[in-house]
Amino acid sequence: MSLELTEQAEAEIWAEAEQHCPPANSSDRLETIYTVPPLLGPAYYHIIELYPGLELFIFNKTYRDLTVCGLEKDHLVQFKVQLSGVEDSGDHVLINAAQSYVGGSRIQRSLTVFSPQSQPQVGVDIHMLPHLLRQFFATPTGELLAELQPLVQKNNCNGCFHPKPQQQCEQ
Repeated sequence: MSLELTEQAEAEIWAEAEQHCPPANSSDRLETIYTVPPLLGPAYYHIIELYPGLELFIFNKTYRDLTVCGLEKDHLVQFKVQLSGVEDSGDHVLINAAQSYVGGSRIQRSLTVFSPQSQPQVGVDIHMLPHLLRQFFATPTGELLAELQPLVQKNNCNGCFHPKPQQQCEQ
């Protein structure tokens, strides 16, 4: 079964599912485990608040053929690595085990993301408020490393990069 949803329709499915199967929270409320609504496919998300404004998402999901049409929106700094599976955003980005994603803050253009059926997606995703990038990765003089500056520029474009993992050298 193939599904094509708007972000709003997907959010409504999640909200309804949480009524029947609420997320599990740790006693300190820093960790939450979400079960993905059955309509979307078998999956879970484990979200850990590492620091205020810094969250680690661990996911294991096997969607049906799912297409989500997103609107233009504010975007946090994001680092995403998938160990398996694929997310295809057409001309924006392809994320898979061979190609990760680094996205800057600012406005992300509207895009459509397709997740193919029966491809387990396992990986991690980090979302960070832009000022934390400077706080965590500043030089001794307090400046953000030049390589990271495109992620927090003050223009309206969301910059993204698609680094490929380095090959391991065999000895």
